[in-house]
Amino acid sequence: MSYSTALGVLGMTGFTSYFGLYEVGELKENDRVLVSAATGGVGSNVGHLTKINGAQAVGLASTEEKCELLTSKLG
Repeated sequence: MSYSTALGVLGMTGFTSYFGLYEVGELKENDRVLVSAATGGVGSNVGHLTKINGAQAVGLASTEEKCELLTSKLG
């Protein structure tokens, strides 16, 4: 396994995203999820998983540049 895999969606950030969203948060279709640090590794994974499952993600970020990244590139 490569370092990028271990640190990416198949590693700790992916596990944290999945566990927090599905096991703790019990995500359901049409839910709204507030994602703090949405441009970070876990936050961006949570945003994608939320949208894939028919829920709405609302992301927070610390700077205007990061907010621009969220709205223009990450959706």
